[in-house]
Amino acid sequence: MAFTWGTTEIYIVRDTYMPPWGESPIVEIALAPDPENLTAACTVIQQQGKKRDNMTLATYVKDYSIYQAMLADQVTGTVRTFTGPDATMTAVISTITPATRKIYPTRWEFTITLMEATP
Repeated sequence: MAFTWGTTEIYIVRDTYMPPWGESPIVEIALAPDPENLTAACTVIQQQGKKRDNMTLATYVKDYSIYQAMLADQVTGTVRTFTGPDATMTAVISTITPATRKIYPTRWEFTITLMEATP
């Protein structure tokens, strides 16, 4: 199955794709100690809720203009649908690295991080 960003086909560098993941962290908050019971726990545990799904992958495109369009998407915060073999996610590009031209004359490699647009 092809990987796409909106309607644009992108190619993934081998062994760099990991499906989207999110986390639900738990935080321990310190409280003032109880002067009448100094051995009692002085903290409470609070769940922060679900964070947005994120995904980082190394990719390449065969035309530099596609990279420029993806860079423009990152700058403007454009929301598109990312589709992979086991995930579809409405996302924005939160980071994109400079494109590097590889040994192939039509291969521009870069790394992107996608962040879920609507949690």
